[in-house]
Amino acid sequence: YRHVLLVKPTGTTASPSFEAVGIHAGGIAWVGHYLYVADTSYGLRVFDMDHILEVSTDTDTIADSTP
Repeated sequence: YRHVLLVKPTGTTASPSFEAVGIHAGGIAWVGHYLYVADTSYGLRVFDMDHILEVSTDTDTIADSTP
């Protein structure tokens, strides 16, 4: 399986950027085009799934299952 990187927008309209949302998810629900995430520290967060982007990260997202 793969992980999903939840991000929030930063920067400006002319120079947009994103940063990772540090979150401990206590539960999730996907309704319509919104992903609702229960954040154990900050309450309910809502992410718009109409804006899914494929990005590369600095880290390997596939866990090595070999002993």
